[in-house]
Amino acid sequence: MEISFCKLKNKDVVNVCDGKNYGNITDIIFDTCCGRILGIIVPCNKSFFQLFKSSNDIFIPYNRICKIGKDIILVDIIMQTNCEVCNSVVACNTPQNEQIQNKTQQKFNIQSVLDDIKLNK
Repeated sequence: MEISFCKLKNKDVVNVCDGKNYGNITDIIFDTCCGRILGIIVPCNKSFFQLFKSSNDIFIPYNRICKIGKDIILVDIIMQTNCEVCNSVVACNTPQNEQIQNKTQQKFNIQSVLDDIKLNK
């Protein structure tokens, strides 16, 4: 399937685990060595009182994208708390055989996710 970023960024990103709509893609992260997509970036939801504050972005690894449909992109993620190193929110993998409690106790940062992906090439 071929799709341009212009078309991709207009699709809503929805989590199949809880039905939460994260809005539109704001950026895509590429591995420049092999030209592969590592993941997508979506904005954190803001409340009315946080409209003028800077927000953290959410990194969703490419392997957590379930389906790219006509209007939406379905992802399978569990959100982690803010990373202590880079202060960003990172989505983690949710394999069915692992317990959610163990995953929510782990700390991630975007650089460690990118390093893990590079090691698995």
